[in-house]
Amino acid sequence: MDPGLPADRVSFVRAAHEQRATGIADELLARNILLPPDEVARLEKLERRRWRFRRQLRRGPDILRPAGPPNNGQSSVVKGLGLNVTQAYACNLEGLDKFGAGHSQLRDWQQLGAAVGRQVGPIDLLWGMMADADVALSEGLISDVTETVPIPFESGDVGGEPADEYYVPGPLLDALIVSDANIARFANFFIALAQRQRKVILTFLTLGSGGTTLSCTVTREDGGVDYAVRNPARLVWHEDHEGKTLPPARAGESTEDDSAAFDLYPGVTCDGLSVDRATLDPFNVYKRRVLAAIGDRAVRLLVAAMERVRRAIPDAVLGDIVAAIEIFNEVTQASWLHVDAADATDATVNMALAGQAWGAIWFRVARSMHKAFNELGAFADRVPLHLPGIDSWWYDENGYYPRSWADKVDFLGAMLDEIRDRAEAWEADDGPAGAFRVLVGGVDLHWYHKEQPQTLSGDEVRGGSGGAEYELTGYTHIGFLYLELAELRDLFDRDRYGLTDASISVFEAGMSASLVNWHYPSSTATDPKDLIPPTDFIPAAFQDDPIAWKGFEVWRRLGAALAGAADAAGWHSWMSGESVNFQGMGLRRDAEQVGGSADDPEWAPIANTADTAGSTPRLAWYAYQRLADRLAGGVVSGQMILPAVTTRDDLVDYLGSRAPLGSTWTNSAALVVFEYVLDDPTWSYAYLVFVEPVYLEFLVEGDPTDDPVVSPEVGHPLDGTATVRVSPVSGTALSITQVDCLASLSSVARKTPAGLGPCDPLPFWAFTHDSAPFHDDVVISLDKSGTDLHFFLGSRIDTLGPKLYLSPERLSWAPEV
Repeated sequence: MDPGLPADRVSFVRAAHEQRATGIADELLARNILLPPDEVARLEKLERRRWRFRRQLRRGPDILRPAGPPNNGQSSVVKGLGLNVTQAYACNLEGLDKFGAGHSQLRDWQQLGAAVGRQVGPIDLLWGMMADADVALSEGLISDVTETVPIPFESGDVGGEPADEYYVPGPLLDALIVSDANIARFANFFIALAQRQRKVILTFLTLGSGGTTLSCTVTREDGGVDYAVRNPARLVWHEDHEGKTLPPARAGESTEDDSAAFDLYPGVTCDGLSVDRATLDPFNVYKRRVLAAIGDRAVRLLVAAMERVRRAIPDAVLGDIVAAIEIFNEVTQASWLHVDAADATDATVNMALAGQAWGAIWFRVARSMHKAFNELGAFADRVPLHLPGIDSWWYDENGYYPRSWADKVDFLGAMLDEIRDRAEAWEADDGPAGAFRVLVGGVDLHWYHKEQPQTLSGDEVRGGSGGAEYELTGYTHIGFLYLELAELRDLFDRDRYGLTDASISVFEAGMSASLVNWHYPSSTATDPKDLIPPTDFIPAAFQDDPIAWKGFEVWRRLGAALAGAADAAGWHSWMSGESVNFQGMGLRRDAEQVGGSADDPEWAPIANTADTAGSTPRLAWYAYQRLADRLAGGVVSGQMILPAVTTRDDLVDYLGSRAPLGSTWTNSAALVVFEYVLDDPTWSYAYLVFVEPVYLEFLVEGDPTDDPVVSPEVGHPLDGTATVRVSPVSGTALSITQVDCLASLSSVARKTPAGLGPCDPLPFWAFTHDSAPFHDDVVISLDKSGTDLHFFLGSRIDTLGPKLYLSPERLSWAPEV
């Protein structure tokens, strides 16, 4: 133990608690000094009591509630608020120092109220992180592909005889994945998570279209039908796989495995690479068997790590630390299948066949993981297995690429059908009872919709005419997220699936403080410091402060998810790296406007990378913390009250062709109201109310890839008041409480604190009551016949919302006609 720390156990616990602000507990984690579990529990209990007492002093009754008992491996529901992409690297990586050390990030989760992290980096089950983590981490990458460590070929005995022509998984995979270095890395981070009472969702093997894909279309003929596959997911295979097959099927194996060949595209190249050796390819039966073997080893890695964790925390189980394993990610765009594809540009996209292929490979991996837990006797460590995250829909129903919402639903339905059919066959053989429901634990819906809507010519649209133009969906009414979650839940709950216990979450939802769409001044520029911020799509109400806009978006997006069918909701991302697509999306400062004016802004694309001093909390950080503190933990169920629609088609009709250009426009049409049923002794209901920013955007003329002409005069003038009459359903007068959702900008410090090094804790300010960043709660008296509330459609953020209203009874909300 560090000689500067007290040796006596009692004095150590007291000192660690009293000097918490100096980070002694975090220092211990950073130095891999393990506290006895009872002392850690006592410290955390004291800390929770202190924060709870502070909340009660400052804000009255505390409605934050735990999200239920810890996951013991039997429940499939992921609960609570989360964060996506928390890059928990070592704090001394050059160029990434701003992220701080992993233990400091976990402390930030705790302060924010985030229960679950997804895609945390060094402990993910992506191929690059399992096979080549040292290289990936040294370069600061979350890697699903490694060029230097391909998937190895192994041969073995078949029927007691050597058979070099067959693939038989063996010790090479064991040594590569279940290595001492991997076990130690996972175990150390698991211990830190357990001590902080946080969980993670692990992603297996590939990020799909969110990772590395090949930019080509490859074709082949099968059974007299021509197939074309676009943009296959990247995965590197050793050259020794070429020309090999699987051994003949054994008892209990699917006959589809019988002598399946590795080579489906012999001699075909894409981006200069062999298609067979450079792709994941869910249509390849040979590769399904190999990936199932990798899934088996991934489970063995987790179980081995937990054995080490239990040396420090004897009662720990994997389900207390890992909320779920997501098998693949964003695959609907990672292999787009066209049938009868003599000309791929005119081919029909067949999402059903693509969904069947991904369902087949998902089942093989999931079954392999399930069997591995059982074979190791690790029943208590078994965790839910999730379907691949569903990437954000993009183009409209006429779009050439299969990215519409209807395409996503078709793909998911076909995938579930394939998994169900295979699971039922397994159950009839030697699988568990209810095998389909045992395997499918949930799915994550991604919902960005953060960019300026764009237009394609008819030549670029499937079925379009050359002279026409088609608008593509960009920044989108939040009602779509709510309704799409409801459709997903309905799909899961149907009789043919019966996945009523499966988890539905939204972990990839976010908005950029830098308005995204950054671009370089020339094709040869590569330095992130040369990035030019976009000039398009700045909503009128937020043009002077896009930072405030993102704080608004935290409530808008996560509030919609919590009101919908989502069991958990998360923000992407905790803090962004240098990717242009995700510039400025972090809750902590990474890219933002640092000066100038709306007409001539001064931008800082990347925060101070020399140390953590520049990684200060944004207003969005406090908005997230506020949502966790005042709403998220107490939500039992929710619904969208306004607009009063129940399907996506209804919402499209409600919005009109381009509201507020529609003939039925009224100011109150811009209001959105979500209702939440709470588990709280004081408040039974909560209502989140805001003016939907879709109505506040500038309309843009010109080529969106060039410098657009901003024309605020186009369309209906957005001014005046949106009024809604709020009435107690009981007909009895009562009082409700209005809660401020966004911190005062003047209270959120943006200065860079001095003296912080790369391994120091991330900067954070605990406000006193006299300098609280939020206005005090306001009590509003409602007449038994109702009271009008007014929201202004001007440029002041504090009049637009969001506002949270807490009520002891259900309320009705009637917009002004």
